[in-house]
Amino acid sequence: MCPRGESGEGDGEKAVGLFAWYPAVQPGGGGFLQNMVTGDGGMAAEGRIAGPYGTGRVAYIDAYDIAASAAVPLTGEVGAGRTYVLTGPEALTHGEIAERLGITYHDVPPAQAAAGLRANGLPERFVAELLALWADMAAGGLAHLTEDVQELTGRRPRTLEEFLRAHPQVSKLFSMFEAEVEAGRVRTSSTQARTVLARWTTPSSAAPGSGAYP
Repeated sequence: MCPRGESGEGDGEKAVGLFAWYPAVQPGGGGFLQNMVTGDGGMAAEGRIAGPYGTGRVAYIDAYDIAASAAVPLTGEVGAGRTYVLTGPEALTHGEIAERLGITYHDVPPAQAAAGLRANGLPERFVAELLALWADMAAGGLAHLTEDVQELTGRRPRTLEEFLRAHPQVSKLFSMFEAEVEAGRVRTSSTQARTVLARWTTPSSAAPGSGAYP
């Protein structure tokens, strides 16, 4: 509950009234591109993508695009009282993401995915929240696209390919993938894997029309 002042009006309510004059910036709920390669829990850390994602499309966004967009209202006058919803530039299925990575996508039944989470010690409440998120994802609830990053920053948000090209750690992902290929567990050629790896790890400048990314 909000603490209440002597006048009977809650301090929290005063704060809401004050900040209603300022623009709000919020992620669109589609997830972060960093999910692909971050740490051992990266979506493709094992050289494949597996989950109960179905064929739903997701508008993944680079976290740096969120930061750059959020900085704009702090440094200039934009859309007082407006809510900016931030998304990536395209909504992709996880099968399409896997294809662009040159790896495989395995659709996992929700019950099997939940069992895996519980086996890893995750609390039941968190498992339930993830199942709800995945169900929404599979139904296409995270596919909405906006142009708010472009409007706020003056440049389009980074694509999946641009993100991967800018992150050298993607080479680790593909080395794991090639090991799978050599072991015969992935139906493609290691030559194809190396071709995709070379394409995405070739040094390049920042995304066209954008400022430099970290």
